[in-house]
Amino acid sequence: MMKKVKIGAVGLGRLGAVHATNIAHKIPNAELVAVCSRTKSTAESFAKKMDVAYAYDSFDQMIENDELDAVCITTYTRFHPEQILKALDKNLAVFCDKPIAENLLSTERTVAEIEKYHSDKICMIGYMKRYDPSYRFVKEQIDKGMLGTPILFRGYAVDAKKISDSTLKYISDSEGIFFDFFVHDFDLSRWLVGSNWKEDTVASLGGIYEFPEFEKYRDFDNAACFAQFENNTMAFYHCGRTAPHGYLIETEIIGTEAIYRIGTTPSKNLVEVLDHRGKIKEEHQIFLDRFEEAYLNEMIEFVDCILEKRQPEITIQDALASCKMAHLASKLVNRKIRIS
Repeated sequence: MMKKVKIGAVGLGRLGAVHATNIAHKIPNAELVAVCSRTKSTAESFAKKMDVAYAYDSFDQMIENDELDAVCITTYTRFHPEQILKALDKNLAVFCDKPIAENLLSTERTVAEIEKYHSDKICMIGYMKRYDPSYRFVKEQIDKGMLGTPILFRGYAVDAKKISDSTLKYISDSEGIFFDFFVHDFDLSRWLVGSNWKEDTVASLGGIYEFPEFEKYRDFDNAACFAQFENNTMAFYHCGRTAPHGYLIETEIIGTEAIYRIGTTPSKNLVEVLDHRGKIKEEHQIFLDRFEEAYLNEMIEFVDCILEKRQPEITIQDALASCKMAHLASKLVNRKIRIS
């Protein structure tokens, strides 16, 4: 009989529900045995829906469950460090959504704790773009030398024009758009390019173009970052929350032998609608739709790491590197800097 990794999921919001559902129904060698939410009624309702045995409103109580092999953490960022370390102390494998913590100092402290006391345990941070089939194909091509010498990485990620209380709550818990948004493309570019950034080349800009609510949090609804890697590859990043048509996600890598473009037409499906508006193709409205397969793939990788007793491809140091870049971009935003 196939061994099943028994997982408890904490945080049942949009992404948490996706991960929990994948564990419960789409990964044959995984079993969702417990769920946890801030309110017991939410946990019990979700547990009933997923046919899960245990429902908690306390993370501390959930990790006392002797049946668990692992936890999946998709709570507010400020809770990540404590929950990661508590789960590792209980000898549980940990999957945690990015970022590790709400700021660089807390991230560095958490990474130091993990490396000092839990280096033998599995702790995987969820940078899902690495597990998207299109990005993995491009990575394979680059590793084969098909790109030639990399010249420029360009990444766009702009949410559909909508703001919610939950978004503002998330922002209030972090260093803002660079930690919340940019870290994905910071990690992606570093992985694809195979180099670290030159810190003295980093410059960033930000502004409020649509949602004055961001001013309260000293944050932006759109921002951009420029940098150069140690291997001289240039990089440009743009993230925002004001795409008028839906979720915009584009990546381009220019090299001396090839140019790779990913997601330039983020179609929801292959359907074309011909009506009074002309010819229309519906596009993804949220990141959960665009990266549905990537979220499943990264959880499969986490489960496989546990069963095969190996470390994940993405390391704690990888996660720390993207947070360092986010902190630097946040610190330098709208400040004049010479790019060498």
